[in-house]
Amino acid sequence: IEEHRLLYARKTPRKMTINWLKSVPDSQVPNLIAKRTLASVKRSSGGPLRVWVNLINGRPDQTKSYNLGIDISKGMGASNSVISIACNETREKIAEWAHAGTPPYEFARIATAIGVWVGGKNKLPLIIWENNGHPGWDFGRQLVKIYQYPNIWYDRAVGTIAEKISKKYGWHSSQTKKPVVLGMLRRAYAHGGYINHSTEALDEALTYIEYEGGGIGPAEYVEESDAARKCHGDRVIADMLNVVGFGDTPRGKSKMPAAPHRSFGHRMAAWKRGKRKQTKMTRFDHSGVNI
Repeated sequence: IEEHRLLYARKTPRKMTINWLKSVPDSQVPNLIAKRTLASVKRSSGGPLRVWVNLINGRPDQTKSYNLGIDISKGMGASNSVISIACNETREKIAEWAHAGTPPYEFARIATAIGVWVGGKNKLPLIIWENNGHPGWDFGRQLVKIYQYPNIWYDRAVGTIAEKISKKYGWHSSQTKKPVVLGMLRRAYAHGGYINHSTEALDEALTYIEYEGGGIGPAEYVEESDAARKCHGDRVIADMLNVVGFGDTPRGKSKMPAAPHRSFGHRMAAWKRGKRKQTKMTRFDHSGVNI
């Protein structure tokens, strides 16, 4: 992780605030998500969203697909709620949202607005969140039941040949499951499977330890109970969930931009269209057939 930090960690070139317009009531959010109504999403400079990539028309590259790995805190100032936004094609963390004073129900509203803004070739990014403890349950209920966000993660068993998808939404942690998936994140850092530009996220990863009573997490929570730890959010879990989501998000086919008029590419495309049309006409021309 220290080597990864030296290679990839860098300052944030852009900070933003993204949320639904205040005039948008919760009852309208499901329809706006379904229609992907970007005009109802307020975007301004400065704020808790840090972006490391160049935006195209004010958004991430829409020819790529994305995940939102999310870890939720109580929103009472003790720890951050975090959204880690990663690109499936490049395996790069493109942005990070972190704030300690946002309650789970408001955090869910923000997450859906960020999801519509991120977009991508799958229309909406996959949202995968840790659904442990009251903050995770509250967030999940708002996201699924109230806002009806469609592209979400459903939990599955780990350590079986066929990891059957369950009906439980969100990622559910356990003392055996969490170390396995954190191991996936460590391997991704070691072998270039995940590129993280966030200094804070990599610093947090360096503080992770195994607790005496079982479990794994930041050293600062070593004196807390297991129930209390579940109410904290952090960047490491959000990053870990992105790696989990990499294997689940359909990549689809990238749409290549149209070739400029009169270019070689444009003439070649016209020739291929003519060739296909000629072949189709020949195949179904029965004028010379005696019946």
